[in-house]
Amino acid sequence: MLSLFLSLLAITCFGLETYEDYSVVRFHEMSDESVAFLEAEDLDVWQTNKLEGWADVMIHRDQLEKYLNLYPAYKVVYENVQEEVNRSLEENEKARLASVGKPFAFDHFPTPAEVRAYMTQTANDYPNLVTTINIGNSYGGNPIGGLRLNSGSPNAPRFILQCTIHAREWITTTTCAYIIDQLLTVDTNLLQYYNWIIIPVLNVDGYAYSHSSSRLWRKNRQPGSSCVGTDLNRNYGQGWGGGGSSPDSCSETYRGTSAFSGPEVARERDYIQNLNIAAFVDIHAYGGLFMSPWGYTSAYPPAADYNEMDRLMTASCNSIRGVNGASYAYGSSYHTIYQASGGSNDWTYGYLGVVPSFCIECRGTTFTAPISQITPIGREVYAGIRTLALQVYANYQQ
Repeated sequence: MLSLFLSLLAITCFGLETYEDYSVVRFHEMSDESVAFLEAEDLDVWQTNKLEGWADVMIHRDQLEKYLNLYPAYKVVYENVQEEVNRSLEENEKARLASVGKPFAFDHFPTPAEVRAYMTQTANDYPNLVTTINIGNSYGGNPIGGLRLNSGSPNAPRFILQCTIHAREWITTTTCAYIIDQLLTVDTNLLQYYNWIIIPVLNVDGYAYSHSSSRLWRKNRQPGSSCVGTDLNRNYGQGWGGGGSSPDSCSETYRGTSAFSGPEVARERDYIQNLNIAAFVDIHAYGGLFMSPWGYTSAYPPAADYNEMDRLMTASCNSIRGVNGASYAYGSSYHTIYQASGGSNDWTYGYLGVVPSFCIECRGTTFTAPISQITPIGREVYAGIRTLALQVYANYQQ
């Protein structure tokens, strides 16, 4: 009876938008041109991997035969996406109800209110180490909150981590929280080296909407000319308007009307652009990737910079593999995943000169990761971040 109730609850309360008529298909042997074609068709391309030549695409049943005929090397991942959404929401709600009244323990994906409560409670529990921050308000007027962690000099360089720029990537929210937990309870020495600025949910409006109305919502909630939402990770200034982004407001990769037209990334720009930044990492899902600039062009950064990026990625991915045996592929975004203009780490490198500017895609095969993966993925991503922090700090000492 509880299972039936939670399934109904998932549909009626958490998923007002239904995906009953959609499937997800993994197409193999995909070229850049093939992926670009699918995106131009206004399909929801969940993920691609250029190194392995695949693309995961959500397709309405009325169009499915067309694309299966176009690209006959495929595997159906979810025949009915709503069934997977229901499974995920039922599992999460059951775990959330069991944890009511208890401190957040990485046993479910938190609601927006729980994220805010977690940050407040963490600052209260560690008053000498943690300060809450607000980098500004979202399009909907909601504060974009985060935490600053430091036990050393207030002038120490910033190590900036952001998560959930894409609303449906809930595993990134818990990963940012896991990193906060480890810095405060295990590797406290790292708090002496940096001012850590950690934003668990950058896309606060979209994240709330993914919990209340549309589980697979990606963009922010800013109205466009025809549809709602800007892809905030196509809205930064470096390479804005180029390939891998769309001028169509109904596209999942809609780039906005201009660079930084999305209030969330504009507020972030204003908050960080004058800081002394040692490293910047934007955490996404899914696919198990660790990526450097550039994303907007096939060119690589200058050799001296890219060699350093490659060294840091190699060390970090080795540490990741040492946790659960997971191998994260690494390289420049353009050559690893796809062309994406207007991305966050392209901007922090290109405009702010932060060489250790990376994008991580958490391991997994879906946006609806099982709750059993919250801690394992948190552990392995933290291992990579820890190594990155130590390597960058060693450079500072030379």
